[in-house]
Amino acid sequence: MKVLFYEPFAINIPHFERSLELIQRHLDDGDEVVFLSCNGELATCDVNWSHNNFICKSCISRQKQGLGLIEGTVKNFPFELLHKEQKDIIKQLSSKTFDTIDQIKEEEYEGFDFGFATASSLISASRNANPNTQKYKQVIQQLIAASLNVYFSITNYLEREKPDRIYLFNGRFAVLRPAMRAASKLGIDFYIHEIGATIQKYNLYKNTMPHDIKTRTQSIIDLWENADPTTRAQIGASFYEDQMKGKVMDPKYHHVKNQEDGLLPDNWDTSKHNICIFNSSEDEFSAIGDEWRLPFYDSQTAGIQQLVTTLSKHADKVNVYLRIHPNMGKMNGDTVERLLQIKAINFCVILPDSAISTYEMVRHSDKVVTFLSSVGIEAAFREKPVVLLGNNFYRSLGSTYNPDTHGEAIQFLLDENLPALEKTGALIYGYYRKMFGIPYQYYEAERLGKGKFKGTAIEAPIVSDALGTVFKKIEKIRSGLK
Repeated sequence: MKVLFYEPFAINIPHFERSLELIQRHLDDGDEVVFLSCNGELATCDVNWSHNNFICKSCISRQKQGLGLIEGTVKNFPFELLHKEQKDIIKQLSSKTFDTIDQIKEEEYEGFDFGFATASSLISASRNANPNTQKYKQVIQQLIAASLNVYFSITNYLEREKPDRIYLFNGRFAVLRPAMRAASKLGIDFYIHEIGATIQKYNLYKNTMPHDIKTRTQSIIDLWENADPTTRAQIGASFYEDQMKGKVMDPKYHHVKNQEDGLLPDNWDTSKHNICIFNSSEDEFSAIGDEWRLPFYDSQTAGIQQLVTTLSKHADKVNVYLRIHPNMGKMNGDTVERLLQIKAINFCVILPDSAISTYEMVRHSDKVVTFLSSVGIEAAFREKPVVLLGNNFYRSLGSTYNPDTHGEAIQFLLDENLPALEKTGALIYGYYRKMFGIPYQYYEAERLGKGKFKGTAIEAPIVSDALGTVFKKIEKIRSGLK
């Protein structure tokens, strides 16, 4: 078998080490390996927005060190391989300007959705689902150029090398999605690698993105059905206990660490029917694909406004609380401001940095409302009626109410006798979150962003982890992204 690896982000731990793991495994099996790397050819990328030479050299240094640890022959080529007419197309398409992010998302070339790829990178970097396209004009044009560069180059390599499959990371961003689309166009299997349930595991997604709801949901169900029926429920339940205790993969995603156990809003009224809404960042999902669009609201903010307006007519018996997600502080300031403008006599907003406890709110709520947040499935596990207003991986597992209209959502919320649904779906989801993935053979993680490949920590000698982080932040500031 002949396999091709495309890895432009050698500076990222553990994504590069995961590529090395897969390369070594294929070589162990006697396969032929081709590695396409970036040696500074990209005008911009998600780890080096202003094409800072310092960051490029650090990335290239890690790449060379890592490949030097591989036992066996790896054909290593710079990824860029363009024909003159392709360069002309890139120049033409990357010179366009856009008034809105939706206009960018519509951009395609022969079926390659480079607009969605560009939007995904821009939204993730700016932490804004609706960024100012005039402010980021240069960044947008550079992202489009880089995305098309990768698309044409990878297509040319695939046609030349004719591999049986290609590996890449994530698949969502501007310089990653084009490799996936090139493989699909030529009928070549692609495998996307990502982190697994723990830092000691990784996962592979064949011919699909990790974010594909239908495929991922089926994987969740399959893992449960193939699990030991005597232990799977206990393991699934342990996921939710770990979440509440802050036993998470990365401490920065321990969103309740600054909250006070047992603390409820001052105006909590046990004589009312208390409905708790838990939102999440719009930018996390707005540039993945159409399947992540909300079914009948334009946005979470618009949905919350409609819910509050309708439920304000029932202020005599209903209170509504919005717990703004803890990661929506400074990065989502505009969204928070819009939420604060929503007013009703029976509506209370809990700010991102509030010490009020998410879990205490769930525990005492009569209904829980979510769009995309995992709090929804956590509440279902705790036997609360959950009304889910968005699409996500747990929507079809049977533990949430999934209305098709605003009116149906209101009916669920006003029904004081609405029972909690059976929590097996929550256990299925919890089991997956605890168990999915493939154990590493050659890489050993110490924490999420630190570990050793074959006993060696791959480091860029010209930049420390801390200094590298500082440089990345500086480059995003220079690009206007922070």
